Amino acid sequence: MARWPGSPGALRRFAGRWLVAFLAVAALWVVIAPIYNRFMAWSADLAFAAVESPDVTRVEADGDRLWILRHIEGGEMKPFMSFDLYVYVGFIPLVALLLATPGLRRWARLRAILAGIALLAVLHIGFLVGAVRLLYVAYGLDAVSGAGSTVCQWAQVLLRVIWEGAALVIWAALALRAWRNDRSPAGWRATPARAAAT
Repeated sequence: MARWPGSPGALRRFAGRWLVAFLAVAALWVVIAPIYNRFMAWSADLAFAAVESPDVTRVEADGDRLWILRHIEGGEMKPFMSFDLYVYVGFIPLVALLLATPGLRRWARLRAILAGIALLAVLHIGFLVGAVRLLYVAYGLDAVSGAGSTVCQWAQVLLRVIWEGAALVIWAALALRAWRNDRSPAGWRATPARAAAT
């Protein structure tokens, strides 16, 4: 079976394509970020309403920040914390990786990018809800038992690991078919016949 990458040169070409794609997506992020941030605020607000009883959290987008507000006594909303756009750290690397991955036809690449963004958005919503709910526990706003406190501490670590590694895992899953494709693009994998000729 052919192995990826076919040669050090193929890996360099992939890295070069990824860098170009990364810079291009980073430039477009200026336009994409406010839209994505508003979508995250709307989606996370719905997610909080689904998991909280009573629903004490509201999420609002404000430029390049995402604000978390919490109901206090008397029904007043007070800012609890905010996130900057770094909370969406995996977006640019993931799209760049999918753009740079050889072996994907045009429509397959577009489907992979859309699926990747959708999966990452779900994880971003989960991270926002999980991170805020765990902070409520840490600040004593939600009561838990002694054992529950330990679980919450480990949950914070696990949540951080998932948040930081999500883009790579999603890319690997979506690019798997291209890696297994026997009709590999030139320079990506060396076929057995080509390898024997070299």
